[in-house]
Amino acid sequence: MNRSTAPPAPRSSSSPCPTRAARSSPRCGPTSSRAPGARVVKAFNTTFASRLANTGRLDVFIAGDDGDARKTVAALCTDADLRPIDVGGLKHAATLEAMQLLHMKVQGEIDGNWATALAFAS
Repeated sequence: MNRSTAPPAPRSSSSPCPTRAARSSPRCGPTSSRAPGARVVKAFNTTFASRLANTGRLDVFIAGDDGDARKTVAALCTDADLRPIDVGGLKHAATLEAMQLLHMKVQGEIDGNWATALAFAS
């Protein structure tokens, strides 16, 4: 059987996703369901470490269902001379992941050398 016709891997009845990595993705349910009471915020995943290490103001997209937790992360960003952009609830976390996957995909085409950043022009 070749890969294109192989049956999908069996899934655990307790999880809709087949692997641990996939289970941590928002498309398979928010991480907050695994940590009751935790204030979960998604941030910094659209920022390459090499850009954080170099100077220059960067946009940091922040998603989370707890407004106070988002404000705490936004304050951390501001203290680090970054521009926080609050995108709202965790329902937007999957979109942030997709944005970064596309950003990573084009690095070779744009000669980005992992030193580019996603940003809104102002």
